[in-house]
Amino acid sequence: MFLFKSVSSLLILLLSAANYASASSAYSSDSSIIASRFKDLVSSKSKSDDPLPEPLTCDACVFIVGIAQEIAENKTTFAEVTQIVEQGCTVIDDPAFKAVCDGLLSGLLALLPFLDQQLRTLAWDIPLGFCATFFPVCTIPCCETDTVPEQLHLSFTGSDFSEMGISWTTLNATATSIVQWQVGDETSQPPFSNSASGYTWTYTFGGWLGVLHMSVMTGLVPSTRYAYRVGDPTGGWSQVYSFRTLDPQAGTTVPLNIAQIGDAAYDSNSDVTYQSLTQLALQGQIDFVMHIG
Repeated sequence: MFLFKSVSSLLILLLSAANYASASSAYSSDSSIIASRFKDLVSSKSKSDDPLPEPLTCDACVFIVGIAQEIAENKTTFAEVTQIVEQGCTVIDDPAFKAVCDGLLSGLLALLPFLDQQLRTLAWDIPLGFCATFFPVCTIPCCETDTVPEQLHLSFTGSDFSEMGISWTTLNATATSIVQWQVGDETSQPPFSNSASGYTWTYTFGGWLGVLHMSVMTGLVPSTRYAYRVGDPTGGWSQVYSFRTLDPQAGTTVPLNIAQIGDAAYDSNSDVTYQSLTQLALQGQIDFVMHIG
């Protein structure tokens, strides 16, 4: 029985066909060359008693998936590769090799456009995100710097509006996870009069690489603007930001304005949405944003 020992083996066959499509016309017209190359690749990658293949690397995966993506997006290249695969499979004499070629290569070619279309609806960079999530052999760093806080996020801790949670990310761990705050705005100068230490955690799904930090500001007064920053004395601090606590009568005698957002798309597709939310917040037209996923 002939088995492919890794998905990369199958993609290598596809890559070989792509190379034929982009090479001189002599390749596409010489069926014996195509048959020989296909047979060599199939036999070297599919024998069950062969040693295990070398581990797939991130660079190799990104290269191969990138080629597959280009094939799926380019109708001319896709048609050329399909023709070459069909021709190469047809002229192979060995029934076992032909069965592997027909079943797996043709199936992959048929699936490529669908996979490309579906993957583009997800929040992954292709091919890096694909290789980090589905194989996984790549990592995706969270941040541009090692320990300076990025991606700050305020959140309520519950029904006690005298508290405000704050989370942030760093690429590497820091000795402490501190939030400092006091009454003020973005022009306030640290260090601030209040501080609290937090905790950290992480995850690795999708190749994500980084550290998540969480801390809580307490003793907040209603209808008051606070300045704050987060970080670590050695690792570095964020810039100073500010927020305003809710009016105690918000939602009763005082309007409570909430912006709700969900499935905001990915990359530049979400720019207009977040620009609009930013403007509403800066103009004081919304009290907070509810993100439903």
